[in-house]
Amino acid sequence: EKQDELFQVAVLIDNLKHDDVQERLNSMKSLQRIATALGAKRTKEELLVFLNDCCDDDDEVLLAMIDSLLGIVQMIGNDVHLILDVLKTLAQGDSKVVRDQACISIAKLSQSTAECRVLTVNITEKLLESEWYNWRQSGLQLVAASLQILDSADRRQKILNLVKAASTDALPMVRRSAAEVLADICLQCNQLELQQNMKQLMKQLSDDPQDAVRATAVKAVPNFLLACSKLGADKKEVYQRFITTQCTELSWRTRYVCADLFSQVIEAQLGYSQLSPLYTLPRETAESKECEETLDLYVGMIPQSPVKPKNVQYNVEVANDKPGFPSGEYDETKAAQVFSKLIGDSEAEVRCVACQRCIRVANRFSQQAINQYILPQLEERASVDDSQFVRVTLAKHIGYLAQLLPKDVVQKQLITIILKQLEDKDPDVRATLLNNVQLQNPQLLEKMIGSVLILSDEHDWRIRRATLDAIPLLCKQMTYQQFAERLQNLVFNYLNDSVNYVRRTCAVCLVKIAAIYGKEMQKELLKLATELHLKNNYLQRNNAIFLCEQMGKQLKMSTDVAGLLMKMCQDTVPNIRFMAVEVLGELAAEIDPEVKERVKACVGGMAADVDVDVKDFAQKAMRRM
Repeated sequence: EKQDELFQVAVLIDNLKHDDVQERLNSMKSLQRIATALGAKRTKEELLVFLNDCCDDDDEVLLAMIDSLLGIVQMIGNDVHLILDVLKTLAQGDSKVVRDQACISIAKLSQSTAECRVLTVNITEKLLESEWYNWRQSGLQLVAASLQILDSADRRQKILNLVKAASTDALPMVRRSAAEVLADICLQCNQLELQQNMKQLMKQLSDDPQDAVRATAVKAVPNFLLACSKLGADKKEVYQRFITTQCTELSWRTRYVCADLFSQVIEAQLGYSQLSPLYTLPRETAESKECEETLDLYVGMIPQSPVKPKNVQYNVEVANDKPGFPSGEYDETKAAQVFSKLIGDSEAEVRCVACQRCIRVANRFSQQAINQYILPQLEERASVDDSQFVRVTLAKHIGYLAQLLPKDVVQKQLITIILKQLEDKDPDVRATLLNNVQLQNPQLLEKMIGSVLILSDEHDWRIRRATLDAIPLLCKQMTYQQFAERLQNLVFNYLNDSVNYVRRTCAVCLVKIAAIYGKEMQKELLKLATELHLKNNYLQRNNAIFLCEQMGKQLKMSTDVAGLLMKMCQDTVPNIRFMAVEVLGELAAEIDPEVKERVKACVGGMAADVDVDVKDFAQKAMRRM
């Protein structure tokens, strides 16, 4: 076995220079195995030297090398700097993806040993001073890590001067790289560095002729203000530039970033000790609503004690013990007016992200500011906005503003905006609104029920499915009698939908409704499933299985539906038989012992079915039992 292992490792070593990319990739992923076989000494003297000569490979191979190098750190002990030599070579390559990953790995290893700390700073300075633009980009990526480990004021100033030089570089991509790392650098600076270096850098990059550089520089504003709050440094100039200049920029990209980060800028200006995280647009789902944050404006967000710089010769002012609201540097009216203009921006992308962030921003404003500046603009978006995406985003968030407003404002102003959106020409807007508004209002409930009735006939199955998802939310505001009279037949009819996914969603929806209304609705579902299993159309018998599955799992009715499922195990269609036996296997643990024996006998008999698939599912179900 040992010889076989050595032979396999020898093959992996040979494949590190194989002509086939896949073979090289497999060997790079097995680098830890190769190093273990070679031992610490040969790994340091031979393998790492060899890898340093292999840094001109394909991107995927080099990325695998970087990941694997971190896996052999413990093996080589205090000689981690040897790995840094390889990563340094990779950080000087042509591929930006590889360079960025190499810099991330260097930063991770920078504090491993004293030699690594010295080497990291030297690498950073060498890269920043290079005549090659890609080297300078890599050097910028390492500035924050270097400042974190440096105590010498002269060396820190030297690195910051190199960053200043990069901010005026002739190449826009280098200036943009400087803007990208600005936020991380701010958090590693002391008070004097913030005032003398970072403030100048922020202005330089904010006035850059390239809009991509200016837009990227805005992302550093929250961290700069946060660092100033903690160290007691002056932050008025940067905040005023953000409010008066950057939020009204001619470039829509800059305004987009301003709208996206507006809540964090306000939090940092008010003196919060940390910034609330922002979800990105793809994560905006029903399961992860971005407005699910603490709605108490300031509780739990008291600033931490000020951070003292590592070089004690600097005089540090003490930050406020609580958020400085209101403050002479913070004009809430001005901030609310600026954000209102972003909601009504000329570019749909800016309006969209502003609507997405309106909950977080409004959470930092007083009720008066919301009523006076935010709600009127949102009402205008609901009425006249020509972008479907803006209206859908607004529909997703508008209902949650109710948590920040008094009841009379909700009933007068907020409900008006929601009613306008329920009359939107686009069904996607109405369906989104139905799934995200849970306000008690008779007029609104009537409108929402009317929208459900109309949307149930939409040709787009996704709209029909979204409408189904909204019905259980409406049921929470209705009595069982109202539901039975107005919506029950509609929901039952969804079981006849031409799309299987909609039919399955209907089964889930009915079970959710039964959970709301209790035993009376559960009896109706059991009766419905019994009727469906007798239908001639096998798709309707499928629906019976869907219902039985959901009732068993969600309503703990496994014993009640077991008899029905056993009957369907005798169906003439094999698909029905194997689906029924599969569900029986899934529900077996919940079935009462006296019924379970009959279920076992039924499933055991299905193991001898003439259909191969039915046999297979029956055997799997038996194993579960």
